[in-house]
Amino acid sequence: MINYEKIWSEISRDPAPALAVVRRVLPELSHDLHLGEERPKKVRFLRMHLVGAIGDVPHGTPSTKGVEVKVILETKTKATIQVTETAPRSEQFEELVENLIDLLTTDPGDGAAARVLERLLAWQAFFARKTALSTDEAAGLFGELLVLTELMAPTLGAPAAVQYWTGPDRKLQDFQLPNVAVEVKTWRGAAAGELKISSERQLDSTGLAHLIIAWVHLDERLDGTGETLADRVQAARDAVAASASASAELETKLLKARWRDDLAEVRTERYSVLVQEHFRVEDGFPRLTPSSLSTGIGSVSYRIDRGAIDPFFIDQELVVSLLEAK
Repeated sequence: MINYEKIWSEISRDPAPALAVVRRVLPELSHDLHLGEERPKKVRFLRMHLVGAIGDVPHGTPSTKGVEVKVILETKTKATIQVTETAPRSEQFEELVENLIDLLTTDPGDGAAARVLERLLAWQAFFARKTALSTDEAAGLFGELLVLTELMAPTLGAPAAVQYWTGPDRKLQDFQLPNVAVEVKTWRGAAAGELKISSERQLDSTGLAHLIIAWVHLDERLDGTGETLADRVQAARDAVAASASASAELETKLLKARWRDDLAEVRTERYSVLVQEHFRVEDGFPRLTPSSLSTGIGSVSYRIDRGAIDPFFIDQELVVSLLEAK
């Protein structure tokens, strides 16, 4: 295990007048990873020389407050990424550095450069939102992770389940397969409930063979029995632990969903699953779609009474067969 505090302290105390003082970490990896400090300004950095197929690099260079990112894609199999601290020394920079090195430790193979950049973009998205997860957002994330661990991973396998989880990317539906999409709707409370639909496109099944609603009715309490969101995050980690690539991608998506483990001290609500059901969106399903709206009307949000979708119930065995067919 890397003692980051010791390494940063050694670098800081090194009297060398060089332009930069560096220490290599994890020499057993095929990549070259260096922690360093530029002189004379004493600016800290992480420099990563990455080898192997670069992978599908996301568009745009990440830009996070207090951090500068430089990316050099030298060849199809060599890339250099440097993350430099631009603000006064902070725990945030140290946490970011440790997170990136953990990512490369977990999944050091081909595509490492793309994974590092994707993780940096996730950090950027996290810090762009200044507020912590609200109670509604926490319950929604719990519902998505419940579907991920109890439906998607057992049916599709861990790597595919995490790949198809698009909720953190703010896609139209929470899980998007090639021909099937699943939208998770989470409800808390004693009443029958309602579905909150964010736009006229969310229940538009154009281009899909099947669009499925996963309905999760939760009992929420501040103490007593039930799972916390942190418990469900750990359950998701356990569900994909056998796949290094899925584990790395899950951590990136959790960050995009604005989850960090220190939130366990804040989001202490406990959830018990009262009902977990599935409904197929098809002809007759109560919904608004772009084709059903008059010209000039858009950006519509609305609510559907839970009782109105009973005729469209499908059992889990059918859901599994539809997912397996993709």
